[in-house]
Amino acid sequence: MVEDLTKAILAAVLVGVLPGYFWERLLSGSRDVPERLAYSAALSSLLVPAAALALSWTTGGGVTLQVALAAVLSVFLCGLGARLLLGPAISEDTPLLSPPPPFGRLSLTVAGLALALVATSMLGFLSPATSALPIVVLLVVAGVAASGALGGGQPAGTFESPRKPLLSAGLLSAALLVTLARGYWGPVVHDWPYLRGGDQFSHAVMAEQMLWHGSYSSYLIYPPGFPTLVAVICRIGGLTPLEFFPVLAPALPALGSLAAYALARRLWGWEFGVAAAFLSGAVASSSYDDFAQARYPNFFSAYFLMVMGAAALLTLYRKPSIRQGMLFAALGSSVVLYHPVGTLYTALLLACVSVLIVPYLFLTRQRREGTALFLSLSLTAALSVIWAWRTYGLPHLLFGGSKPGGTEQAVAVTIGSQSPPPPASMLAELSPPVLWLGLLGLLLLALHVPSRKEIPARATLLLWAMILFAGSRTSLSGFPERFARDLSIPLVAAASLASVSLVRPVWRAGLPRLLPKTALVLLCTVVVIQAALDLDAARLPGQAVLSPSLARAGAWLREHNRGGNIISTPYLGRGISNRAVLALGGYTGLQSYREHRIEHPRSLPTAGKRPLLVSQWVLHHPRGGRTARLLRENDVRYIVIYKRYPGVNWRAFADAPDYRRVYENRAIVIFAPKNAQTPGGVV
Repeated sequence: MVEDLTKAILAAVLVGVLPGYFWERLLSGSRDVPERLAYSAALSSLLVPAAALALSWTTGGGVTLQVALAAVLSVFLCGLGARLLLGPAISEDTPLLSPPPPFGRLSLTVAGLALALVATSMLGFLSPATSALPIVVLLVVAGVAASGALGGGQPAGTFESPRKPLLSAGLLSAALLVTLARGYWGPVVHDWPYLRGGDQFSHAVMAEQMLWHGSYSSYLIYPPGFPTLVAVICRIGGLTPLEFFPVLAPALPALGSLAAYALARRLWGWEFGVAAAFLSGAVASSSYDDFAQARYPNFFSAYFLMVMGAAALLTLYRKPSIRQGMLFAALGSSVVLYHPVGTLYTALLLACVSVLIVPYLFLTRQRREGTALFLSLSLTAALSVIWAWRTYGLPHLLFGGSKPGGTEQAVAVTIGSQSPPPPASMLAELSPPVLWLGLLGLLLLALHVPSRKEIPARATLLLWAMILFAGSRTSLSGFPERFARDLSIPLVAAASLASVSLVRPVWRAGLPRLLPKTALVLLCTVVVIQAALDLDAARLPGQAVLSPSLARAGAWLREHNRGGNIISTPYLGRGISNRAVLALGGYTGLQSYREHRIEHPRSLPTAGKRPLLVSQWVLHHPRGGRTARLLRENDVRYIVIYKRYPGVNWRAFADAPDYRRVYENRAIVIFAPKNAQTPGGVV
């Protein structure tokens, strides 16, 4: 695994960071090294897959080594040429927003009481339901008091935060190391050479299809950004997707921490960035859950690319320029290339910005800012259409209607198919410190507006949180559970504001020392308890981990893959779906769902329900003329059965004269139709 990890890291840096370096120098010009790395990675994640897709579609093949190297070099050299021709962007690292006035006696006292209730609840002495209402009331009072509305705040501008490079680098490194430990601890102890999370197999199928064919049109309607990026990294690193994910996927939460740092640092300063990085990686539950469930593209789009796009947008409000507008347009549209839910978040947020912020800028005579924002939003929309054109079949939708199983049907089966999660589960998804400190931070954002120039940025952050919360409370969003989980993204930024604002009085001499130190101790207690709980949960065995029996069966399938399709039981162990067999064996079909999921699908293969119905019929009717016809029409080479799957009798296939048993172990048995072109013999 050490060799694979080394290859994966080197390839990821070569593909995912270096190509965007000169583009970051051209468009952003940040002087902060971690922020520059974050922007470089975000730009590389857009430009390299776009270049690889263009090259593979032009050549009509997959992501070969030549295509991968050409994509990386073209992005790098074009960025270098543009940087030399146009020069670097003007660097200006002053924070975009002013922090609220330091907490006074009243606000510190009330916030301390709220934190004491949070800690008591987390330790199990109070139920979350019992403590929720008092905590909300106390936080509202503390937020109002800190804003100065009740006379509880202190004068603004009395606290200075000079840049301390060594302290900032040390604290950020510590936050990233804790995040990496959280990601790698469980897999290293329990999972390797496999990895937790059933969704990884879908991403492996799509990445492998990109490697060899440049498309996965027969598998799913899904944006090509993440599969193409993985394909380029795997091709350059000499790894397969199923070798790449176990060694590098646990590092994804650290990428989210880096993006949270870049956003909060850009808004308020380095100490807020460090707090956001720690809260995102070590305290928030939802970011780790996306990794543990292998929702890699969702994490990449919502926790990284959208956050970097938001940072570019907020900077554009205060520093309008052509370069900043291009940076926002590139990053704002990049989400479309990676995930449909992240695209939905971005579309809703930018729609609100278009309707509310653009008119506000023009009405308040900020014409330069308004014009720059309008043009940048227009460019973002144009780029988004380009990224979505082929993925979602926009020509069919706009001019000829989509085919069955296409985009319209995929959207139709999603809307209203999932109920909003109960409030108690949202608390667990977000983690108490992120939720409660985030609520306090949102109050500080809304109540403390020192200048008109800050209104667009503050309103955008509030709109971001409101959109995700509203989507989590209605089934019409299609993904209320994801809206609830991903609400942690803006809450982390707001929580960093609240956390540092609570800590600031410790450095002030005008207040009695006991009160601010007590608030600091309570804040640290709450955060440390949650971080310890998260690390303890991360070290436990994960669910949806590939079993050795299934891995051996998958290796046999890949060795004997002569084309065609396979059929398998919908599930092959806890959390492991039929898509795992497809990924292990190198197939794209036929997919297989449980009967209830066929009737009430959340997603469908490209061809709609037909492949699912074929798989279901064959698994439950081993014999008969219709079964023989379906096997022949769909070129089915193997039937893979998990012996303990309820409702499918593998012995019925063993007793039928139309099949040969070609592989068997303790958990899996594989049959081949006798008329299929397959090797024989039982292993």
